[in-house]
Formats: sequence, structure tokens, C-alpha cells
Amino acid sequence: MRTLKIKEIILAAGFFLFSLLVVAQEVPGPAKNDSGKWGYKSKSGTVVVDYIYDAAMTFSNDMAAVKKSGLWGYINVSGELVVKCTYDDAWFFTDGLAAVKSYDKWGYINKKGEVVITPQFSDAAEFVDGLAWVKQDGKLGYINTSGETVIPFVYKAGVSFSNGYTLAYRDSGWGVIDEKGTPMAGAATFIFDDARPFSKSMAPVYSKSLGKWGLVGTDGILKVDFSFSAPEIDRTTSAFGWAYATTSYANKDKVSLAKAVTLIESSYLTTAEKQLMIPYYEMLGEKEKIATIRKAVKDAEKAEKESKKVARSSSSSADLSLAIAPFKVAMYSAGKYSFRQIPVSAQLRLGTVGLGARYNMIDGYQDRYRFGALVYSNQDSVLTCSGAEYSFLLKFFDKYDISSGYKGYGHSGNYWGLELRYADLKANDIFTEVYDENSTLLSLYPVPISPVIKRYDLSMLYGFSNSRKFWYFDTGFNFGVGYKTHDFGETWGVKGYTYSDERLTEGWTPVYFVFRYYIRVGINLF
Repeated sequence: MRTLKIKEIILAAGFFLFSLLVVAQEVPGPAKNDSGKWGYKSKSGTVVVDYIYDAAMTFSNDMAAVKKSGLWGYINVSGELVVKCTYDDAWFFTDGLAAVKSYDKWGYINKKGEVVITPQFSDAAEFVDGLAWVKQDGKLGYINTSGETVIPFVYKAGVSFSNGYTLAYRDSGWGVIDEKGTPMAGAATFIFDDARPFSKSMAPVYSKSLGKWGLVGTDGILKVDFSFSAPEIDRTTSAFGWAYATTSYANKDKVSLAKAVTLIESSYLTTAEKQLMIPYYEMLGEKEKIATIRKAVKDAEKAEKESKKVARSSSSSADLSLAIAPFKVAMYSAGKYSFRQIPVSAQLRLGTVGLGARYNMIDGYQDRYRFGALVYSNQDSVLTCSGAEYSFLLKFFDKYDISSGYKGYGHSGNYWGLELRYADLKANDIFTEVYDENSTLLSLYPVPISPVIKRYDLSMLYGFSNSRKFWYFDTGFNFGVGYKTHDFGETWGVKGYTYSDERLTEGWTPVYFVFRYYIRVGINLF
């Protein structure tokens, strides 16, 4: 047998031509016995040609090359030796002709064994589409079945034609040419480092720098990028589809892109892959599919977020929040307002119960207190107070508002509870003239008095809080009742400036109603 490298390329391609040339159900196949001899068996396993040959090839055009005593000939499907074993090497019959080697030269014979093209070539291949490559003086060209040169001998290597196109090696690379030898991609034709024959309008080509195989079209343009490790590319896989689509998109080839997209769609697509498909659908004008993908992506993102939700035991979850009120307006029955207070509060929620504490540094808080005994000239009875205010809060949450939260988050919903508040305030100095019970002036000069006022109130709470991963928000209102007391200090009593309790409490209302609305924002410590 001849040992040309081109033949090895064809063998490596899996004898892609044989499926077109052999009727598998009708012709026997070569078989080897234990003695190393070759014969032929039918599909059912019956020996139809005895084991008498040293080598045997597959049938094509109802002829098969066989070797005996170092020389080659041909048999028909009946096993009859039609062409005697007289040739040094032989090849398959195609288009009614077979390449044979005699005295180191290749030519062609017909099925009768008659020489049709005189042996004159250093190598030769089978005819496909009426053309066969042959080699002469170190160069490769293509001839027809009459032996006429159709494509000049200007190539270093080549493969057989398929549907009017083939790949040949010229100068520094492989490229696509037609039956007239015209380079299909012009100056950019011969750029590939290796190639295989065409199959279904595409042929495997190799990039040495990338170490990968791709597919070239009959127009000489790369159709599938260099993505595969072997030339035997499975064109039914999604991997092929993606590579095909990528190159088709780059080449703005809508026809090829549509084929690639159809292949990709036949496989299961992840959310990320669906997003990658959008540019392809845009080129193909598939607006409905784009909308479907975007909806699917949105739904997937929603599902991913929902998957992070963990049903939490209301008795085991907890969060600790620290918050301030961005502003405060407090209104009691007596009527008093202040925008100078910025209360700080903390809350620890353990399951459905929350324990809170609140502290407020009061500065410049104004209140209208009337002390009948403390009247000096036309002095206003509005007192400016400073001091501190403390609260203890007890809250109760709905367990469903807790269990529906995200893992690591806290409560998000309504609550109710109680607040106990205590305020210790010191008023600004009040100047007064002091009289006894008989209206006798006891002091010639106004006496400064600094009343200490204390408030106690208990109120119901109802509000809404949202304790998220980082931020804490709380708003609501409380209503209840309170009680306040006043003390003029020791100075009043030591100097004997005393009045009856009735005079000291004249105009004083110790009981008040509470109604507050609050907004607090802060952070979760854990």
C-alpha cells in the first residue's frame, strides 16, 4: 500500500466517502482469521470469500482491493478476482476508476482492469465529483476522469472535493478553493495550519497557535471558532452550537446564526446562558423571545431571593437595634412642644417579645406651669427646663412577621406594647416676692426659686417596625396618662418663706393625658 501522508488524513477523517459508496446490506466486509489471512463475511457472519489474501480493503463501486503475494488486484462482490494481483499498491474505486501504483508511478484503471490514465504521478487519490488530486514533481494539482489537468500543480497538499469545494495547502497554509482552483476568501484564504475534507458544507481547520480546531465554510470564512480539541467535531452538541453562534454573530451571518440558535435551544439553558442569547435574538429580530428571557431572568432572580428565605422560629430569633428620633414633637394636655430633643433608644427583641430603653437629654424644654404663690410683677409663668427623660418599653410582636423575614434579618410588621416614662426636670429661676398668710411682705427683694419638676406616665404603644439586615425603622404612637410633681427645694423652707399647700398648688394640674407620635431610624447591631 502507498504511504502518502494525504492518505493518512483521509483515513483519520473516517473514510467519510464510504457511506456514499457502499451498500452495507448487500456487500460483504473484510475479515481476518486467526492465521492472519483475510477474506470477506456477510452481515450475518457467513464467510463469502475464503481467507486467502494477505490484506483486503472495503468494497466501493462493487469492487474491493485485495493483496496476495505482495501485489494488489480487485475482486467483485461475488469474490471473483476481476483484476489480477499485479500492482504494487491500489486504492478505492470511485466514479468507475481506481488509482493503482506500478513501477513507483500512479495511474488509474477501470473495472475491467484497463488502464485509463497512464501511471505517471508520484501519488494519487480517488475521484470525487469527477476530480482527483494527484502529485507530480513535488506539487499537487487536480485532474478529471480523462486525465486532463483542471487545477494546476501549485499546491503542497490537498484533500478530495465535496460538492464542488476542497481545501488545499499553498504557500503557508490551508484554504478553500472551488473546482476551478479559485481561492474563496481571496488573500485571506490560505491561513489555516491543518485541514480535513468538507462534510455538510463545513470542514475542520486547525490553529496551531491556539491548539484548537474550528470549522470553515465553502466561502473560506471561519464558521465555528477554534474551540475543539479534535477535528472530529460532534455537531449535535450545545458546545458546537455556542461556538457556531459566536462566530456567526461576529460575521453577521443571520442564516448560520439561526441554525446555531436552534441547536442551542434544544438543550437545557441556565439563566446565565439565556442572558447570553439576547444579542443573538436581537440580530434575528426575535423580540418575543427576548421578552421571555428577560422575564425568566427576573423570575429567576426573584426565586433566588425567595430561596434565601428561611422559616425562623419565633422563639429563637433575635436582633439588637440602636436608633434615634430624627425629630420629636410631644404634646400633652397642657400643650408643649420642642424640636431640641433627640432621643436615643435601644431595643433587644427575643422572639416575640421586645425590651426597649430610651434616653433623652432635655435642654431648653418649655412648659407652662402656674404656681399661685409665685407671682412677681407680670412675670410669665412659662418655665424653661433642662434635665433627662428615661423610658422603659415592653413590646409584643406577631410571630408570623418574624418567621417570614429573611435569615439574618429581624422583625417586619406591627407590634403593640407599653411604655413607662420618667422625666426629671429643673426649671429656670423664678423671682417672686414672698408674703405670709396675712399678705404681709416678708422679703423686700425678689427671691429666686428653681423648681424641680418630675413626671411619670404610662402609655399604650401601637406601631410598625422594620428591622432589616442593617437598617432599623420604627414608627407609631402611644397614648395614656401621667402624673407630675414639683419641689421648690430647701431654700424656700429654711428661710421660712412658706405658704399653705393650697397657694403653692394653685393652678397646678398634676394629672395629664399623653398622646405621642414617633419616628425612629437606626441600625441593627446584630
